[in-house]
Amino acid sequence: MLKQRHVLLILILILLVLLVLLVLLILLVLLASDHTRPKIIQGSVNYSTGYFEFLADETIDVTPLSNVNTTLFVVQDNTGSHVVYDLSTATKSLTTDPVNTAIAHANYVQTRDGDTIKVGMFINEDDRITALLQSSTPGSLHPNLGSLRIQVLAGAFFDIGQNNCLDVQSLVLNEYPDTIEPLPYQVIVEYDIGKVVMRFTEYIDVTPQSTMMLAAIVREQRCGATCWLCVFWCNCCSIVPLQAPVFFCACLFLCLSFVVPVFCCACLLLCLSFVVPVFFLVLFALATPPRSRLTLVSLCLLAVLEQSHRRTQQWRVRQQGTVG
Repeated sequence: MLKQRHVLLILILILLVLLVLLVLLILLVLLASDHTRPKIIQGSVNYSTGYFEFLADETIDVTPLSNVNTTLFVVQDNTGSHVVYDLSTATKSLTTDPVNTAIAHANYVQTRDGDTIKVGMFINEDDRITALLQSSTPGSLHPNLGSLRIQVLAGAFFDIGQNNCLDVQSLVLNEYPDTIEPLPYQVIVEYDIGKVVMRFTEYIDVTPQSTMMLAAIVREQRCGATCWLCVFWCNCCSIVPLQAPVFFCACLFLCLSFVVPVFCCACLLLCLSFVVPVFFLVLFALATPPRSRLTLVSLCLLAVLEQSHRRTQQWRVRQQGTVG
């Protein structure tokens, strides 16, 4: 009886030890796993390209990019109390801003699986102008009220351990001004109603319309004839005032480089075909006796008259053939 009790106690002790070891193992696994929730610690926006960039405090899961929920990135005004818009229409990117090197200048540093601590987003032109008007950069309606802010809600992204991100309320954005000049890329002229439509690479400020200096955009000159400085026919020469001197010099150089060599060659051929025979004829005449000179001159005159008579006869034959 005593032995059975001892065996039962030993078994109970063994079971207790195993249970304690199992609990310790579970605790070690739980402590070793990643339970830290990621969060956005920095945000920036470039108003030249409409590019947002966000930096997290650890590597986030961006493979695939659909893991990042742009609808939970909310742009707020400088007080953080009013929503400007969310980034639901933004295009996500893992490359840095191609224009503003102050933000970054290369692709993001990614892990072997393609994950990174940064994510970029390009917004459309309408959203870019909306943000610019409420920013603290030139062109804003209230440039002295401070920068825009970003609100990142839970579920916007996850880390590698699939931990949901923390809410970030009213994080001030680093703003980079719009430094790219607009350029016209298309002009449409409707002659029936006298309307000219110009398309630019981005929105232009036409409020008020007096800011538009139409006389400085283009100046047109119509000649309707052959430009004497050009080697081609032009029915309408449209020259921007600043380009006119350059165009004039280019045409002048082109004409000189073509006319001068042709003129020199023509003069040289004329000299060779007229002066050289006369020179040798004079030398031959000086080398002959006086009587022979008279005979030579007579022969030359007879040859000229005979050649003229022959050409006259050929012309009459052609005229008779044409009449017949």
